[in-house]
Amino acid sequence: GLLNINKHSENFIRTILNLTYGYELENLNKGKSNFPGIDIGDIGEGVAFQITSTKKSEKVDDTLTTCLKYKHYETFKTINILVLTPKQGSYTLKTSTEPYFTFSPETNILDFSDLLRDIEQIEPRRIKAIYEFVSSELQATIKLINEEVSDKRVLVNIAEGASKSNMPYYYRWQSIV
Repeated sequence: GLLNINKHSENFIRTILNLTYGYELENLNKGKSNFPGIDIGDIGEGVAFQITSTKKSEKVDDTLTTCLKYKHYETFKTINILVLTPKQGSYTLKTSTEPYFTFSPETNILDFSDLLRDIEQIEPRRIKAIYEFVSSELQATIKLINEEVSDKRVLVNIAEGASKSNMPYYYRWQSIV
């Protein structure tokens, strides 16, 4: 559901990738809950992504094995993995995707550093569209980060929120950013 950060991230990342690369990626879990091996794909471009917070080689192998088992390569000639955390420095993979499709950890495993590098290379109008999308999606989070409390930036001011909700008892806790 929406409470699962990875599932919510799929839709957020889908839009970022569409704006960055000009894809028309769709959430593949929309038609079939927990689509095997990949999360988003653009049938017209033949590209698909697994969105994951797990950066380990075993996860990559599992994804590739599933893509081979379900013959995703017949629809998607390029299968990428976008890691929501910093990716590993190198990957040791046991799964061979040849002759069905080419998979190179250096090319097909991406993280936010790779995505930002690519965003820096696109035209300003697309960068603006990404900025506007991120700003609208994360508006409340950005507002909280930018609020000044006692001359210190805080991520969440629980005391303020609790007092606004008329809770009779609450603990004061503040996280300094």
